[in-house]
Amino acid sequence: MVRLGPILAIVVAMTFPIPTRAGVFPVGPTRITEAMRNGSWLTVTVNVSEEPIPSTWRERLWGTDETPKTKRIVHELTISWADTSVWIPLSAFSDLSNPRSLAFVPTKKGYSFRIQGGMDSADYEARFFVVSKSLIRRRVTMLVDPDLLSEDTHYGVFYPRE
Repeated sequence: MVRLGPILAIVVAMTFPIPTRAGVFPVGPTRITEAMRNGSWLTVTVNVSEEPIPSTWRERLWGTDETPKTKRIVHELTISWADTSVWIPLSAFSDLSNPRSLAFVPTKKGYSFRIQGGMDSADYEARFFVVSKSLIRRRVTMLVDPDLLSEDTHYGVFYPRE
């Protein structure tokens, strides 16, 4: 039998969060933190709220079917890179519903994390890519059939000249 050391166990727990009892995040914040290569910290916080969704918006949310009138949606997404907040546009998270897991994903450049959520056949994965303290990309795919429906958004960040 192979024994895992305590550090490996902590990494596994941070990478593969235990699902909540109800299957989706509780209302309120869920947070993960990872040490960066330079020794500072990267923290991602997903704040979930439960809200009535108008019928015109039900089909426009990732991870939902058309029946429930109330959804748990990602109300706020914040990223702290060292002591700096990363700017996140509302469109990067406001269409994600019923989130179930949040985890960092290994990447060669910068940092990446994913939010997985949905209801049965509407399961999705939203993957976010952060480079140099900027969100540069969001890719959302349906887990049942990634070729059927996906969305890939790229963000540009421009800094004013001084």
